[in-house]
Amino acid sequence: MVRYLQAAACLLTTTVLSKVNAHDDTDSWSYIDISIPTPLSDHSVATMMNDDARIIVLTGGCDSPNGNEFVVADWGEGFDCTSITAKAYAFTPTRESSSGAWTGSFKTLPDMPRPRYRHASAVVNGILCVVGGRNGTDALIAEVDCYNPTSNVWTTPTSLPSDRMVSDLAAFAHPTNEGEIYLVGGYNGPYFASENVTVVKYSTGSTLDDLVVTYADGPRLNGKRGDVDTAIVDGYVYVSGGYTHEDSFAMAKNSVERLDLSTLPGSSATTWSDVDSLNYERGDKQLVGINGRVYALGGETKVDLYGIAEAELPELWGRSEVLDTVEVFNPSEDENGGLAEWRELSSMPAQIFRFAAIEWPVEDSDGYIFVFGGQAGYDADCKCFRTTDKVMVLDIDHAELEMETDGASSSSVATIVHAVRGLSQVATVVALWLVL
Repeated sequence: MVRYLQAAACLLTTTVLSKVNAHDDTDSWSYIDISIPTPLSDHSVATMMNDDARIIVLTGGCDSPNGNEFVVADWGEGFDCTSITAKAYAFTPTRESSSGAWTGSFKTLPDMPRPRYRHASAVVNGILCVVGGRNGTDALIAEVDCYNPTSNVWTTPTSLPSDRMVSDLAAFAHPTNEGEIYLVGGYNGPYFASENVTVVKYSTGSTLDDLVVTYADGPRLNGKRGDVDTAIVDGYVYVSGGYTHEDSFAMAKNSVERLDLSTLPGSSATTWSDVDSLNYERGDKQLVGINGRVYALGGETKVDLYGIAEAELPELWGRSEVLDTVEVFNPSEDENGGLAEWRELSSMPAQIFRFAAIEWPVEDSDGYIFVFGGQAGYDADCKCFRTTDKVMVLDIDHAELEMETDGASSSSVATIVHAVRGLSQVATVVALWLVL
């Protein structure tokens, strides 16, 4: 087994992108001509109504242009963000009638009561609530901050109990059970991954800001996960990927679980069920549900270090591989035992992780997915994973069409990527080109 897997992985990624995923110039993905007011990563995203108009709201995050940069601190050495923001931005997408190209505008909202990143957000009773995450000293945040678009004011109606405080979690509002937000997985203070699900129940008093909050346990995940996201499709919530301390964060997960929303808040008998696993192990990626499908975008995976002597281990930066791949899962293909599977779509224009993504439904269309910010691959000049202010958009109609025409070759590449792990650089290239 060749020891320098990190180099082989990088070479393999370059070869695959240049030979197969040549979709950058198609109509599936594009950059819009508007940038986020500041580079952002580790932020949260949600859609909500404001003055009868639907908007996308970005909150918090790492706003350092250098993103996660290499530091030596009391706790050891690793990668950390040196600037956390309390900013909140509302984005309104618009589509040019002549060209069909997307653009839009950002509006700066009042600052949140406190900076935070690696948090989650969800909309309940017309109010956006920001939950969990960490501050600039890496401490967990208990306060739940909520934004009322009518009054244009943030309030702090509650704080998480200490045993429910987490970061790098996912959150979703139940689509039919009014006032319920679910907090899924995440890390506790010392970065131990959790399988817990917390039900946060909001009920309003005389005003929208007069919220009464209660907490309860929801159905536990089948496995402990941090750096996760969720998506809702056709009455089910899906959670996938992430990392766990149980293997010392050696490899991201590719397993996927789902839960029937009609069973929530549920009881001890309510359980998550496993579905087809992702083609790629992914952490710090995004899940998006739209038009009856679940999309997994980008993220980070780890280089396989099995069998490598400690003296020959790659530097810390070399143990991560940032992804640009996109997968789609259509649950309806599982009807009558059809074995629904994850299939590859057109790759994103750049390899990114720690970004935010959200669905944008459009009539007479499969819809669109907007991607905001994120961190790129390692940059040796700054010893960092730089943060971007770019906004991408995926045209799902075009992506589905491309998958129909060249889906077979994309699936072959996914198989090859997994099969060639552990090969030498030369063997990797030869094996890939022989198949293609």
